[in-house]
Amino acid sequence: FFPAPALPANEQEQGTTGPDGATLEPIEEAPSAAIRIQVTSPLTPVEPGSVAFATAVIQNRGRVVDLVTLGVTGIPASWVTFSQNTLAIVPGTRENISIVIQPPISSESLAGEYDFGIVVNSGEHEREGVDFGKLVVQPFEATVLGVVPVRSRRDFALTARNNGNALVSYSLSGIDEEADFLYDFPNPSVQLQPGQEARVPFRVRKRHRRWFGRGIAQPFRIVATPAAGGVTTVEAQGQLFVQPPLERWKWPMLLALALIALAL
Repeated sequence: FFPAPALPANEQEQGTTGPDGATLEPIEEAPSAAIRIQVTSPLTPVEPGSVAFATAVIQNRGRVVDLVTLGVTGIPASWVTFSQNTLAIVPGTRENISIVIQPPISSESLAGEYDFGIVVNSGEHEREGVDFGKLVVQPFEATVLGVVPVRSRRDFALTARNNGNALVSYSLSGIDEEADFLYDFPNPSVQLQPGQEARVPFRVRKRHRRWFGRGIAQPFRIVATPAAGGVTTVEAQGQLFVQPPLERWKWPMLLALALIALAL
């Protein structure tokens, strides 16, 4: 009696052939390698509010049915939906899992490239496997401007908040229909991180002062023009209340002149 010769190492790793000639999945002795996962990344970048699709293939190389659960690292779990969160995998088989990734429209969905991991936890061996993919989140702009107070005789402040998911920079200027106002910004630019709010004081005054006449509120606009990389101009409206300084003395002065004329 002679023992059968041992198979070469490479043939042991590739598995054996069944009666019908099909190659059977190899059986893994070590529990630590019984469950394996392979992730395919989304093919295109995703805009916040839209969806990207990834896939994961989970293989059971062990000897028993394994109840596994899925999780995610590197991106918020609230962004991710699995076609199955928990599943039982028979030895020698694999399962395909669809993954939907949807970053919300929020300043917290920061633009950039993410390395995310899909984690599979083995219920049988109390171990986990993980594979990584890449996700690119595109930037979006959502800057909000306001003028406070809306109406003033001279002093205002511009409030600016970046509700987008990327850094924005703006240069500031003022516009009015008659081009009769001067705009004084101590700092004529503003830079905002995602979610950041800033307050920029400024003054508005007329180029040519009127001495007499009724007080009137005249509208103007503050325009934030994006610096390099920006595409959207943002505006806020305000009103300059113009009160001619000698109007309240108009009638007393006329009365005084009339009295002088009568005295003469």
